Amino acid sequence: MTEDRSGTIEMITAIYARFSSDKQTEKSIEDQVARCREIAIREGSGLCQVYTDEALSGTSMANRPGLQKLLEDIEAGRLSMVITESLDRLSRDQADLALIDRCRKQKRVRLITASDGEIQDGASGIMQVGMRAIFGAMYVADLRDKTLRGQKGVARDGRIPGGQCYGYRAIEGETRGLREIVPEECDVVVRIFQEYAAGRSPRAIAKSLNAEGIPGPRGKPWGVTTILGNHKRRTGILSNPLYNGELIFNRQRRLKNPATAATKMVPNPPSEWIHTDIEELRIVPPELYAKVLSMREASSGTRPEFQRRPKRLLAGLVKCGVCDGSYRTVSPGRYGCANHRDRGSCDNTRTIAIPALEGRVLDGLRRRMLTPAAVAYAVDCYRERTQELEGNNQTARDRLEGKIQECEGTIQLAKNHLKRGVAPPDWLFDSATEAEQQVKALKEQLESLEEPRVVKLHPNAATSYRSLIANLNAGLSADDSTSTTEAINALRKLVSRIVITPGNARGEVFVEVEGDLAALLELQESGRTAVTLGAGVGFEPTTFRL
Repeated sequence: MTEDRSGTIEMITAIYARFSSDKQTEKSIEDQVARCREIAIREGSGLCQVYTDEALSGTSMANRPGLQKLLEDIEAGRLSMVITESLDRLSRDQADLALIDRCRKQKRVRLITASDGEIQDGASGIMQVGMRAIFGAMYVADLRDKTLRGQKGVARDGRIPGGQCYGYRAIEGETRGLREIVPEECDVVVRIFQEYAAGRSPRAIAKSLNAEGIPGPRGKPWGVTTILGNHKRRTGILSNPLYNGELIFNRQRRLKNPATAATKMVPNPPSEWIHTDIEELRIVPPELYAKVLSMREASSGTRPEFQRRPKRLLAGLVKCGVCDGSYRTVSPGRYGCANHRDRGSCDNTRTIAIPALEGRVLDGLRRRMLTPAAVAYAVDCYRERTQELEGNNQTARDRLEGKIQECEGTIQLAKNHLKRGVAPPDWLFDSATEAEQQVKALKEQLESLEEPRVVKLHPNAATSYRSLIANLNAGLSADDSTSTTEAINALRKLVSRIVITPGNARGEVFVEVEGDLAALLELQESGRTAVTLGAGVGFEPTTFRL
């Protein structure tokens, strides 16, 4: 507002213009303002203040500085009239538009639109604002639905409805969504998969790529999140299904906070995902992708920053035999009881040199866990557990099959009535309907039962086990970091925990190792000796003192 020489205060007329898409231009703003100025001239207003928001959605007020300034000036009493092209320029949200209308009414500010004329203050104005708000919300919902429908159609055609993905580039042409592989980026993707499968941490992989000056997606540096992403949402390099030749669209949707306009991505249920095979876009070999996918599923419950590989061979496995607390580095090169050192709550003062402990454990695995007796014990335990599970499965199978036969008998009885042209009684009709539902559920339970497992052991398995540990030992001392990492990960699978207990003599400690025989057989299976394992079959740990 301004004050002339006579002291009379002249109220300012506001013009508000907005366009929502970055595909539009500033010409849209100019056209709206020009149209509103014509109205201002007809209303006898010569002084106008223009408020604009460019390329901003009308579904929220929080992210529009022009509208916020307009409301601030209305509240301060600086404006007498607001002119806009239409009500949906102010907002397409019902609650927001009602709030704007209420604010201007309280300050007795006129509201005029080029499309509907002046918005009255009475019941007719309330109806007008309400209807326009409904139409605006319907437009947004309809646009969102049509956009998603079109994107789903593009995905079903084997084209990419989203933005660029690392490893690919768009193919120019009339058909949108076509992609081709970028060779140099393809090599980086395969390298990441190979190194992760070999046991390297995402942090180590990212550091190597950055040290070599290899740019990440969108030219940014590599990081743990870029490589890992979110496995459940199938984001990140290691979880991207497109590298396996499969497009999965509609995995997540964007939600906006109406108060702050902040957006976040939330996952959609897998039943809403669109799956399309695009074999020509496969980058990672199927076996390698399956291995990494399995590793990601096993570790998906752990946040990336906590998925660090241990620096020491036995880190995290060593326990105190007195308090059952952790044994960790308490001085350079030595393990000790953490509770004794940090809290004073344990009397175990004995420490052990880390190289000596690692040597005793490796030697113990060779001499105690890899003997023919240990191998035989592992297989016997496996057979006993398998037979127990098979017996339980067979009992459950017999019970389910019996119930299915009873239900099918009821259904057949109702069908016999119909074949004779006689309507079955109500009780039989209801029973047959219920039986059909039960049969479906019972068959699903029957299919979910595990098939019997078979254990086969090669006659030379014991020798093969010794070679396996010898290879692990060689890997631990290798100069190649990848080989060393693989060896550490494999060996750690063989050990459940290590317990350190002080002896009576000065400096004496007893080392007790719990070996995981199930993991022993799994490692042997990966070495292609004839051992078949069954999921869910467990072993009691074998314990030996060194």
